[in-house]
Amino acid sequence: MKKGLSIFSKVAFSAWITVIVCVFVVEVFNLLIISRNQKRAEELYERSLKYYCEFWGERMRILNTSMLQLAGRTDSADYITLCESDDQLSVEVSKIQLCRELEQIAVRNDNRIGLFITVPERDCFLSSSQAFSEGGERIRLAIQDTIESEFIQNVGEWRVLWAGDVVYLVQIYHIRSGYIGAIVKGEEVLSELWGGEQVADAVEIRQEDGTVIAYFGKQVAEEGNILTFEQKLNQTNVYLTAVLADSGLYGGSTYMLIMICCVVGLVLLIVSVELIIQNKVVFEPLEKLRQAMERFSGGDMEVRLPTYQGNKQIGHLHRTFNEMTEQITHLKVSIYEKELEKERIKSNYLRVQIQPHFYANILNLIYGMAQIGEYAGIQKLSRATAEYFRYLLGERGTFVLVSEELRGLKSFVEIEKIRYGDRVQIQ
Repeated sequence: MKKGLSIFSKVAFSAWITVIVCVFVVEVFNLLIISRNQKRAEELYERSLKYYCEFWGERMRILNTSMLQLAGRTDSADYITLCESDDQLSVEVSKIQLCRELEQIAVRNDNRIGLFITVPERDCFLSSSQAFSEGGERIRLAIQDTIESEFIQNVGEWRVLWAGDVVYLVQIYHIRSGYIGAIVKGEEVLSELWGGEQVADAVEIRQEDGTVIAYFGKQVAEEGNILTFEQKLNQTNVYLTAVLADSGLYGGSTYMLIMICCVVGLVLLIVSVELIIQNKVVFEPLEKLRQAMERFSGGDMEVRLPTYQGNKQIGHLHRTFNEMTEQITHLKVSIYEKELEKERIKSNYLRVQIQPHFYANILNLIYGMAQIGEYAGIQKLSRATAEYFRYLLGERGTFVLVSEELRGLKSFVEIEKIRYGDRVQIQ
């Protein structure tokens, strides 16, 4: 007979299937949330980069306006004097006034942007002090080379300027015989965008052909998953690019996923421990009860279960089983005794019916034997009949000794031999 799964196996299987299904549903739901959050994070980062480019573009536009106003306003002749006056004193006064105004504009921009005015034919170069404090001569020479080598068009777009190995963004206007402009270091534009590794791994300034001309941050491994966000910097022909490893943008999602996996693992561990405990407390006693019931139904009337103290309900089941087996055993014994009593009554009834006929036959046989003078046979028949009647009418209980049964049977056979002679054969 094929043995089925135990109660514990069935419950454990059902519990594990339920847990696995729940974990699967939770994981799918979490993955959808993480995917949605990742997409939202990318959109927010792109939007932030766009706002940053618009911020710098607006700052450059305001600078363009300020420079044009400084060089072209009618209420001040300082710039005109610098470019056209032959009065040396007036020129010097104009230089002082223009330097003061350049400093004011630079201060309004936190000295991150340098401003300058140059009149090449008069060998004059004015600038805000702080922006040109580091590498000022190199910057000045780069500006002069640009002015000499290129045709300056008064457009609002800032251009790239190399001063040695350092890149700058510069705007130059050609007004009268002089030039007025503003310059900002590429790394200065990138520093606020980088904002530390918690914002981006690296930020770049790229030209339209993709060439990187300024880089700020750490090197990002190319073999990893890299996210790149690019936005054109307003008022320029360059692009700002933010480079992130996906762990930087999705680090929170990864941590959340790890936490979910840890929680799921903890739940599975708790379920496993609980199943082991329940197996000891509930399922093993129930399995013993099932086995005992199978043995009892198979005919083992002596099977009993020990008293169980681990669980009140299971202990009650064990006691109930023991009481049930006692009652069933007692009932079967009672039924068996009643059946024996019925058989005994039936046997006595048949005996009462058979005995008068048997007595008459014995008496007739004795009468016949007396007529023919077989006195020895009469004596033998009388002795055998007496032995048989003594066995037949004697008081006996439920059980009879085999020796008594054989003695009674021997007496009956001897009587039948006397009655029928050689016609009776015993094998």
